[in-house]
Order: sequence, then structure tokens, then C-alpha cells
Amino acid sequence: MMPKRALLSPRTASSTLKTPLWSSSYKNIEARLTDQEGRSRREIIRIHGVKEGSEDNYLSISVENLLKEKLGLPLSFDFKIERAHRALASRPPHASPPRSIVVKLLQFTDKEELIKIAWQKKGFIYEGRKVFLDQDYAPEVLRKHKEYTEAKKTLRENKIHFQMPFPARLRVFYWEETCIYNTAEEAMKDMAVRGLLVTVVKPAENWIEKIKRQTWQTG
Repeated sequence: MMPKRALLSPRTASSTLKTPLWSSSYKNIEARLTDQEGRSRREIIRIHGVKEGSEDNYLSISVENLLKEKLGLPLSFDFKIERAHRALASRPPHASPPRSIVVKLLQFTDKEELIKIAWQKKGFIYEGRKVFLDQDYAPEVLRKHKEYTEAKKTLRENKIHFQMPFPARLRVFYWEETCIYNTAEEAMKDMAVRGLLVTVVKPAENWIEKIKRQTWQTG
């Protein structure tokens, strides 16, 4: 009797041979789409924490005045806003966190400078709320950022400085060296080897892996 692994139908055998090829192709496509979407958001920042209804009818002007005042921007920094609006979602209940404000600037360099200043000041307080600025990340990048949650928590608890280079990497400044990780799984494995108390969590299954798994199930 032949081993079960040898009893493959022509369809299954064909899928087995092709899977690495189309898996690699789809990964390249996914990377390109994520990069393209990221480039389309290059001039956009998100402002989190501004109370709903605190702005007037001219949101762009309200945002410009808010940033100039709270960030203490020099008069020479004359940035221009193309448009500004609340995140496209239903207005939340009164006690819930407010929707972010999406701000499209005319110049990418102005966005980078605003983000830099806001991060240096660690945000600001406005109408009794903590307000901070962040990049406008693509959904796939946000998913990857979320995977670093436990790693970042452990680093903060151990007072180890870190950064999140674009699009979704982790740069950690250990006492003896600086390391850059491309995935959360890679970061947590190395942190565990270094003696940090962290649980190595396998990243969530992406759409490519789901297709690959379904191919094996239906082959």
C-alpha cells in the first residue's frame, strides 16, 4: 500500500507545485499595493483626541489655528492645508472617543515637520483632552503595527527606547546594540532570547495565507 502522501490527485499535485509560485507573486502584489496606498497618503496626517463639535464650520482654518497655537510653530513655518474632515464614520456617542481629523497638506515636507514637532512635544492638551498627531497609515500597515503591541509594552516596561520606522518595522535601542526587526514575530523571538519576558505571538493570518490554506483544503 502506498503512503497517503503519495496518493495525490492531479489537481492537488498541480496546486502543490504552483502554490509557492503564486504565493510569491501575490506577496509582491500585496507589497506593491500597500506601497502605492502609502504613497497616496504621504501628505496626510491624522489628529486624534479633538472633541467632536469643537471646530467651527471651516475645519481647515480651525485645524491650522489649533496646530500653530498648541505646537508653538514659528511664524516662518507657513504650512498650507488642502482639505480637512472628520474620519468617515458615524458620529460616536457622547462618552466615546471622538473621530480623528484627517488633514491633507499641500507639501509632504510640511507634514513631516508637523509630525516631528508633535512627537517631540508628545502631543498637547486641548479642551481637557490629550491630542496627538500621527501618520495616516494604510490598513495593512495598521494591522502589522498592531502585532507589535506586546513587544512595545514589554520594551516600555523595561525602559528600552524604540522607534517604528515606516512602514511597519521596529527599531530597538538596547544597551549593547541597536536592532531593526521587520516583523513582530522576529522581534519577540529575539527579545525572548535576550531574557525579556515576552510571549511570542504568531501574526494574524493574512489574505494570502488564507488562500493558500483553502487551496490545500479543497485540493
